[in-house]
Amino acid sequence: MKKRLYPYIPVLLLFVVAVCVALCTYRQYGMSWDEQLQRAPGLLSYNYIFNGSNELFETESDNHGAAFELFLVIIEKSLGLTVPAEIYHMRHLVSHMVYLLGALAVALLALRTTASRALSCIAFLAMVFMPRIYAHSFFNSKDVPFLAFMAMSLLAAHVAFARQKGVYFVILGLVLGYATSIRIMGVSLFCIIFFFLLLDVWHARRERRIMLATLRNILLLSVFFCFAVYISWPYLWRSPVSTFVESFQLMTRYAWKSQVLFMGEYLDSEKLPWTYFPVWFGITTPLLWLVCGCAGMLLLIGSIARNPLRYLYNTPERGRLLLFGSFWGPVLSVIVLHSVIYDDWRHLYFVYPAFVLLGIHFLYTIYKGWYPRLIAVACVVQIGFVGWFTARNLNFSQVYFNPLVSHENEYLRNNYELDYWGAGIRKGMQYLADKKLDSVVAISSGGMTLLLENNILLLDPADAARLKIVYDRDSCNYFITNFRLHKEDYTKYPGVEYDIKVENSTVLRIYKVSDLRY
Repeated sequence: MKKRLYPYIPVLLLFVVAVCVALCTYRQYGMSWDEQLQRAPGLLSYNYIFNGSNELFETESDNHGAAFELFLVIIEKSLGLTVPAEIYHMRHLVSHMVYLLGALAVALLALRTTASRALSCIAFLAMVFMPRIYAHSFFNSKDVPFLAFMAMSLLAAHVAFARQKGVYFVILGLVLGYATSIRIMGVSLFCIIFFFLLLDVWHARRERRIMLATLRNILLLSVFFCFAVYISWPYLWRSPVSTFVESFQLMTRYAWKSQVLFMGEYLDSEKLPWTYFPVWFGITTPLLWLVCGCAGMLLLIGSIARNPLRYLYNTPERGRLLLFGSFWGPVLSVIVLHSVIYDDWRHLYFVYPAFVLLGIHFLYTIYKGWYPRLIAVACVVQIGFVGWFTARNLNFSQVYFNPLVSHENEYLRNNYELDYWGAGIRKGMQYLADKKLDSVVAISSGGMTLLLENNILLLDPADAARLKIVYDRDSCNYFITNFRLHKEDYTKYPGVEYDIKVENSTVLRIYKVSDLRY
């Protein structure tokens, strides 16, 4: 038994180290625009289940699943948390831990497909040393938990297809159903898996026993998928089918009307070019992970071209085809259907685990001779750069860009969205609170007052008492900006009190406005 555990020890040690790092740093992350809004569906679902409130069905909703939000609220209520700072610190920690579990699932899948402890560790590190997603894993309780459960679904699918036992298809249905009740795009992976099972039925049409077993697996997968979606998404409880269809339709035509900065221009969020995702993905993924993932895709395409039929059978090759479909299926659907994505590519973060695993397959293919040393050196260099960046910019690693885009002075600020969710605002507020002036300081961020209201909740009460939030930025002492929807300097305020730069672009600035006393 102990020998069977040996292959898992290295990646489990990395997981423990990542957990320890998180326990030491999670309280340093600020709150985003959406965190109170994200918590609301969880509260509505909780009150419906435990208090009989019908407000869940009477409140306007964007129809996103609330499974993970409900989970967070249940933890909150179970621990008796009432202080906002403790509630949101807990949410940050739990969300990140779920992300680490997703990264561990990717590593375990890499271990199963390559039998290499080194490549398993690289898969885990490629997940964790992804600065944008790493930062989002604390304050983004929508996109990143969905990524984690989609990664777990890929692992469950691999085990289920390999062992062909009903219990594993039950587990797959439950995990994938829960993922779908976080974001309805989980249906895309269900459809791919369902199609593969239909292929297996066709291949086994002359072998009655195998065909019946496959039909049983289809039934178990479908029933438990639907059960998990239903039980973890209370909004569906009154009319499951019609509400699910309505939510899916809303997802395909969801509209957020604003502007986003892309390649130097402010574009309508509903009319973004098809290049939006490819460009963002290309310039924000660490270079080594990007090269390996793309090489893995090309390797797979070449293999399919040489022998396409072998990818139609239940083999390891088809497992890689599942990864390929898990990446390109959602991406192409967004491009073809003109679905709205914005800010960067956070709505498609969930395709990243499949991309990493395709990269691992490429490394596995060349992992012989002197290549292991070259791969080890390249990974150490990549991890060193990314780790140093994250450590230096702990509150702003969500602003990471790789070397494929210019890092010249203010280039990034003038061409792309930076800290668009404003989680780094807390850093500026803490700076002002630490000044310990002899009077209350009035602060403003103009139309982004919600960011100040969110992040003041995370400050020590004594520090928060020194700050007074006002809407009118011309009547405050200090004006705080992250340049969202306004990439230019605010020249009417010549006094710059505080600046934070990432990769030579300003991501946070505090202007001194007046000496009014409050």
